[in-house]
Amino acid sequence: VGKYLNGYRGEEVYVPPGWDRWFAYMTAPTYYNYSIYDDRRGRLTYTRSPSDYSTDVIREKAAAFIRNTDAGRPLFLIVTPFAPHGTFIPAPRHEGDLATAPVSLGPAVNEADVSDKPGYIRGLGLVDPSTVRTRTRRQWETLLAVDDLVGEISAALRETGRAGNTLVIFTSDNGLSNREHRWGQKYVPYDESIRVPLIMRLPGEIPMGSVSRTLVSNVDLAPTIADFAGVSLSADGVSLRPVLTDGALSARGAVLLEHVEAGEAVPTYCGVRARSFMFVRYATGEEELYDLARDPHQLRNVVSSRPTKARELRNLTRSLCQPVPPGFSW
Repeated sequence: VGKYLNGYRGEEVYVPPGWDRWFAYMTAPTYYNYSIYDDRRGRLTYTRSPSDYSTDVIREKAAAFIRNTDAGRPLFLIVTPFAPHGTFIPAPRHEGDLATAPVSLGPAVNEADVSDKPGYIRGLGLVDPSTVRTRTRRQWETLLAVDDLVGEISAALRETGRAGNTLVIFTSDNGLSNREHRWGQKYVPYDESIRVPLIMRLPGEIPMGSVSRTLVSNVDLAPTIADFAGVSLSADGVSLRPVLTDGALSARGAVLLEHVEAGEAVPTYCGVRARSFMFVRYATGEEELYDLARDPHQLRNVVSSRPTKARELRNLTRSLCQPVPPGFSW
């Protein structure tokens, strides 16, 4: 229910096999003025009416699927709202709710000295901090409707007797830089872009309130779901169940970072995010290395002053980044 890639964009509608219900954007995802493909009703067109606010439409369809599925039947549901993508448009009921909320900006915002950063960062200028704060508040306001969505799905699980045995996963596909290192999008290997929220709930299995700081990747979600469901799955990634239920301290030693330049300023790169370091090499030959224990905001590139660590992580990147992205070479 919701975003499937970035919509069909006029192409023939394809519904992957195995789904009982399919309710996905046909046009590019947005908050208003979009089309949805409903496998039971065909193309549905939504306008600028407040009732057509996309997060709410997705919320209603997702909750209805839970409530209309026999309570004794297992179900699998993916809910993917467009929020908090820009241009940021809150639901009418939330417009202005956070207009005066305080927004603290970290030391990487408008980074003063970017001389040790790659060329695509060095070419960026500074931005007005008030613009960054306004943008952040608008993002937050779009997420208030996502809060409502999560609340109604949780209510539907309780009402149908599923709350006690349903694995719930709340996450995102990418982070977003908010002018940290002067950058204002995704694509980059910095933490603001590569880190995402990950909250998982399964009463009786995952201890309430437990927190793990182990490195995980989105490719670990499918193996984790399969493990809890008691089925085998051959896929990339590892099951996080030992971390979630048995207190295992680690799931993986590093996460591979890859990017292919596709019209934006960021060159193609390969890199790794380890627990205490991030290393990246660009197709331009530029490299970055950050000691995250000493420099969590990634302000000081130590690739030249830490040659042994750089060599270690460069070799690890070589082993993991296979095959290399198009246009990249060592």
